[in-house]
Amino acid sequence: MYLKPVPGVSGQALSVTAGSAVSLATSTAFSVSCNCVTVDVQTADVMVTFGGETPSTTVGHRLYAGQNYTWSKAAAIQAKFIAVSATATLYASEWSL
Repeated sequence: MYLKPVPGVSGQALSVTAGSAVSLATSTAFSVSCNCVTVDVQTADVMVTFGGETPSTTVGHRLYAGQNYTWSKAAAIQAKFIAVSATATLYASEWSL
């Protein structure tokens, strides 16, 4: 499978704090051409959930700073994030097939 950037769509940065959960879907309206989303975790670790529950330092999957993850558009819409301790930045890019 070869992914290509969605034409005319810029990457989006999302600030994630330990205070409350945030979602890419509330800050970014994904393009109808988008099939996958790559998320780069910058500056600090975050926790993520996909099933509607609110992430916390003990609930969710830990995503490590310096790593990137590629999910389906549907998974990216469901994802909720919270910082483990320090404020983190997520950078998301949209891809099509």
